[in-house]
Amino acid sequence: MKKLAITLGIFVICAVLLCLGFFAWAMKGVPLERLQQIKPDEVRFETSSESKLEFQSLVQKDELEAYLIFTSGYSQSVDQLIEQGELTPLKDYKGALSVEKTLSLNPLVVNDCALTYCFQHRLSFASIPSLLWKGLIGIEDNRFLKHVGVDLRSILRALWHDLKVMRLEQGGSTITQQLSKNLFYSNEKKFSRKLKEFVVSLYLEYNYSKEEILEAYFNEIEWGSFEGIKIKGVYSASLFYFSKKPQELNAYEVSILISLLKGPYFYHPLRHPERLEQRTNVVFTRLKELKMFSQGELGWDKAKWKEWREKLELSNQKKLKRAFYLAHEEDSIDEPYSHYVFFVKAGDLLTKLKERYPELAITIKSVWFDLKKDKTFLSYYSSFERDLKEALENERHQVGSTLKPILYSIFLKDSSISLEDEISAEPFSLSLKSGNWSPREAHQNLDEYVTLREALLHSYNRPVIRLSDLYGWENLEKVLAPKIENLLTPLRQYPAQLLGALELSPKELLGLYLDFLRAECQKPPDIQSVLELLSDPTQTTVRRRVHPLMAQMKFFGKTGTSNQGLDNWFVSFDGRLASVTWVGVEQRRDKAGELSLYGSNSAFLLYQNYMLFRGQRFNAEWCRL
Repeated sequence: MKKLAITLGIFVICAVLLCLGFFAWAMKGVPLERLQQIKPDEVRFETSSESKLEFQSLVQKDELEAYLIFTSGYSQSVDQLIEQGELTPLKDYKGALSVEKTLSLNPLVVNDCALTYCFQHRLSFASIPSLLWKGLIGIEDNRFLKHVGVDLRSILRALWHDLKVMRLEQGGSTITQQLSKNLFYSNEKKFSRKLKEFVVSLYLEYNYSKEEILEAYFNEIEWGSFEGIKIKGVYSASLFYFSKKPQELNAYEVSILISLLKGPYFYHPLRHPERLEQRTNVVFTRLKELKMFSQGELGWDKAKWKEWREKLELSNQKKLKRAFYLAHEEDSIDEPYSHYVFFVKAGDLLTKLKERYPELAITIKSVWFDLKKDKTFLSYYSSFERDLKEALENERHQVGSTLKPILYSIFLKDSSISLEDEISAEPFSLSLKSGNWSPREAHQNLDEYVTLREALLHSYNRPVIRLSDLYGWENLEKVLAPKIENLLTPLRQYPAQLLGALELSPKELLGLYLDFLRAECQKPPDIQSVLELLSDPTQTTVRRRVHPLMAQMKFFGKTGTSNQGLDNWFVSFDGRLASVTWVGVEQRRDKAGELSLYGSNSAFLLYQNYMLFRGQRFNAEWCRL
């Protein structure tokens, strides 16, 4: 008897030690710090950045609607704002709205996801509609409130199935186990992973309440991806798939979200709509049988499913939510809505250019500077996987005609030269060490003589070289060399640099223009100004592309095109914001051939569409820096 007791005691001790060892093995390496995600110390709901839509500015309806769903608190719909007379549709411009009084937009909700191209916003359990968590329990884990993190019935049933098919197909996972897997493990079907998941689930149930586990589940589970953004948590899923906040979802929409949890990529609404529709009808019917909602709630017919998919396809095409994400990621932005619109318009332009040139990797680089606040306003590079700073500061492209305003401002410092002076536009050649060189003109049938005003407005080439010769090549070199580190000298031997062969990065070209703009803005009113001359869009190189509404505005603009359309520029200044935008081909340029792209039909169009619909009036205080 004594030996039996000793044997049993040893057996019990070994069993305990074995359990402790198993527990230690299962918990080893588990990043328990992630558990803080379940109970965050601080719940942040909104960012500090607010936006205002200024009186008499313009916005586009679909863009504003997409933005408002990402703002905190209660947001009026665009249709409500129209009904109240705060926004007025423009009859001649489809989708455009005029702002009838200055509107303050609520701050943006915080993005809690630390991953790149991921959006997540955590909610407290009290903020999660009961239909969501009750429906989840009813479909995924109807014994959730009774078990301790694992459900032996479900495990035995799944084990029996897996033994029959001789592979791991079913897991019998509870909601707690699904949360454990999502927080700590991959989807890899391994028995060792299931054992660890088993132990961690017990740990979660011991340390956290059922409400806290459900809260974490709805905040941490992934709902697939849309527009290239990973959707994490129910708040994001509701916004991305339905453009609604969770509290606004109806029973059938809740059924769709619960259905997607089974496999958000397998049931993706754009790639596999039939699968999703079939599963949703099963889930909706089951929830109705469980009396989760009124029996009067109706499902969707084929027409409603088609309407929903069309909305998703349109959003996916315009990348409205992706644009919001990108603008939201900007640090310390002053005008979130304005930044958001820029990303939308850049995406629109890229879509159109890629449809036109599907074989080419066309990209956009743009940098904006606020001269009044003396700081960068916006930076953009469409190849988001590459380094933004490197692209804007160090990667150089031929500048086309963008240097001409700066050159004319240098020439006009000589008081003997006037914009009304005439200069020959006839062909000529220079004798260089490399041989004879003649500046070519893109324009045909020029007059024998043109005024400097006309030459600058229409961006003629020959007058620039003649003026450089008159000014003195050495004198011009002394002015330009300190500002342009890669200027080839002696300048007289490399005159093509002045017509576009010079390569600069967007930041370098912006730096030249900031000096130019500050100098031009300081000129007395009676002094001839290059800036003023090029601030009437109906007279410059964009005159054939300028929108009727934009044509009424005052802004400086200079286009540039080089390398047969591979490099296209637009430089701008509205009295406060200066910008340099490049649109072109970065890779496989030798395969591109000649493109029908110019600064006026690419970079300028981005500037125009952005400035028209960013919810801000044009700067009224011209050059008051």
